Amino acid sequence: IPIILLTAKTREEDILEGFRNGADDYITKPFRAKELVARIEAILHRTRRQRVQAGRQLAYDELVLDLDTRRVTLDGKILRLTPLEFQLLHYFMQNPGDMVTKEELLENVWGYLKPGGNMNLVETTIRRLRLKIEADPSMPRYIQTVWGRGYRLGS
Repeated sequence: IPIILLTAKTREEDILEGFRNGADDYITKPFRAKELVARIEAILHRTRRQRVQAGRQLAYDELVLDLDTRRVTLDGKILRLTPLEFQLLHYFMQNPGDMVTKEELLENVWGYLKPGGNMNLVETTIRRLRLKIEADPSMPRYIQTVWGRGYRLGS
């Protein structure tokens, strides 16, 4: 459940405490109504795309990743992913909407301590994963390219 704190407390310590306690956003009075509505819509857009289902499943729209069975389904159909593709998708689904660099992926999915060098590993694996999860891999709906920076799950 998204949490937005709307408060008159403007000290930096209060704001930091709010975020440490789980707030998704912190708005101080006085505030502009249109800005409040925009912030609420942004948080709802982000959180409604990601839902956690019963058990240990992650879902993004019709794409569901089951951590216990290591099964991925799209529109109810089982997809056959390699272990690396599963790990890559798992990382994206843990960070929906967040832009991640190729270096981050090499470190967090491949486990390279000092990422660098050949980024073709990332590009090739993402290309293979897109072929399996995207209706049209040339116009991806799930794994989007952030040109010159990296990738993200969704918009």
